[in-house]
Amino acid sequence: MLRSKSIIICLLAVLLFLGGYGSAFAADKFKIACFIRSMEDNYLADLSHELKKSLQKDFELEIYDACNDMNVQLEQIRTSLHKGTDLVLVNIVLPVYVSEVLDLLKRYGVPCIFFKNEPNTHVFEGYKNAVLVANNGVEEGRCQGRLLDLVWNPEKYDKNKDGRLQYIMFQGPVGNFEAISRSLYTVLTAKELGLELVQLGENFVCNWLNDCSYHTMPEIMDKYGKDLELIISNNDNMALGALRYLNEQGINIESDDIAIIGFDGIEEACDKIEQGVFTATVKQELNEMAELIRAMIQNYFSGKDWLYATGYQWEVDNISVRINGSYSYVAKDGAYSRKIIDVTE
Repeated sequence: MLRSKSIIICLLAVLLFLGGYGSAFAADKFKIACFIRSMEDNYLADLSHELKKSLQKDFELEIYDACNDMNVQLEQIRTSLHKGTDLVLVNIVLPVYVSEVLDLLKRYGVPCIFFKNEPNTHVFEGYKNAVLVANNGVEEGRCQGRLLDLVWNPEKYDKNKDGRLQYIMFQGPVGNFEAISRSLYTVLTAKELGLELVQLGENFVCNWLNDCSYHTMPEIMDKYGKDLELIISNNDNMALGALRYLNEQGINIESDDIAIIGFDGIEEACDKIEQGVFTATVKQELNEMAELIRAMIQNYFSGKDWLYATGYQWEVDNISVRINGSYSYVAKDGAYSRKIIDVTE
């Protein structure tokens, strides 16, 4: 009963949400249904707005919010396919469920572009009309590692004066290659640049969620609080959840006593950086992914290869394409004096 109520509530929320994104499909345009993991994730909300700007002129677009519930998202996809749509965009809640989504797509013969929350593409092989647009997790991790090297101030953050960084890592979903790559290459790059890092515990998997990192922090502080000098997070949302808990304990109120490094550059994180209580984040531009997705959709409906004239090429699996990405750093005093700096500088 609770699960049914959750599905009904989120479907009703979709109808209200569409007041801002468009209503019924017009007969003279291809119909696109876009499924978002959670609009409570500020990055995904911003990306949804970019997709709307890119697609609404040429296509009829309907956007669904799954409220971070995989069952809700599956029901939304079923409903949309049954109602009739020409192509779907899926930011899947949990990558391990991609095969179930593909089964629905095969049944209706509808093409799909998966984006973000990267699944393992080997399950795509049975359906030629499903592709993936992903970020370059390796380069994202390298950017975050370089940022860490730039902002690390041992005089301020090295509490035990041992010359090493005692850190914890908040990671996105299990099986998400972008999250895994960010985690791995952030640390590898920082070490290559000469920093000595000591991880406290294992990676804390929090599925991009603010509330998860917030509720994980009590255990972390009980075990490692006296040693903790640095929080690295795969995204700003989880970093902000950790900061919320620290603030409740009287930590990072007026200064970033514990350094925090995030990713995405969402507005709330940048505000906290300006306040001096959040150390730095990597900001990524959203319009590149939105514009590539628009070009791919136009190519598909024109009978061309998905990547025709986009300047992009398929990965070796011939299923996925990675955004090159434009990144900048938002950092506090000691590195860039609270301003946005291009990573090439």
